[in-house]
Amino acid sequence: MDLDTQRHHCESLLAQQPDDWALARLFLPREQRDAATALLALRHEIRRLPFASEEPGIVNVKLNWWREEIDNAARSHHPILQLLSANADTANLESEYLQEMVDAAEMEFDAGAISNEADRQLYLYRSSGVVAELFARMASGLDRQQLAIARSIGIARGQLDILQTLAHDLPRNVVKIPVSTLEENEIAPAMLGQLAGEKRAALLRSERDRLDQLRVDARTRMADVEPVPALRVIWRRLEQDYRLLPRQLEELVVTAPAQPGMLRRLWTAWRAARRPIN
Repeated sequence: MDLDTQRHHCESLLAQQPDDWALARLFLPREQRDAATALLALRHEIRRLPFASEEPGIVNVKLNWWREEIDNAARSHHPILQLLSANADTANLESEYLQEMVDAAEMEFDAGAISNEADRQLYLYRSSGVVAELFARMASGLDRQQLAIARSIGIARGQLDILQTLAHDLPRNVVKIPVSTLEENEIAPAMLGQLAGEKRAALLRSERDRLDQLRVDARTRMADVEPVPALRVIWRRLEQDYRLLPRQLEELVVTAPAQPGMLRRLWTAWRAARRPIN
């Protein structure tokens, strides 16, 4: 399969559900954009696996297939992995990082996988932090400060994603909140979709408090070092989405925050990439 066909396949996947990561890749160095496109296409494919079936056996087969294909990307016939393999060396795309995204999908499908705060931190890194870190590697190589900033921004973005998807997740009893947190609030995981208003509001406030802590951590890391443009896009979009969260967070169970149109998002991404954080 030639390069144009590989690229078109990946681009078509990203067009199905465009997000801020897809916008941010436009502000990576030009020679790294194919790698970023393939990375996000792989993420898109893996993230939808937990919703492919309610049968654990079927999902595990699919997850294991991706694990094997990632480990053997140089010989894979899949267009995403062909494009990734062609750019792996120049973009610092080591297979260990890609496997983290498979691990995140596995944690989403396993209701007991996120049992405490350490598990939550691991999930947030695997689901979003690793993507931000790979963006930093594409933009600045192995700069340790940029990698640390990337992880903190990515993890905060992941926590915001949890809040934004609660409207979709709670009725299906999808648990991305630590079991220990639920127990502290006297909530049985199986009853998440039927929470009374007071308990629901308290739980969501605690999740927003967690996001606030992660935002402070990211801001602290950015105090002395300016993040690369692609990460500035993710950070600015994170802050804008944060302001869209309803004041009464229990409303998220009914409806997710309204999102700006794609042209508006592209405009704000362009401004964010060119405007320093500090």
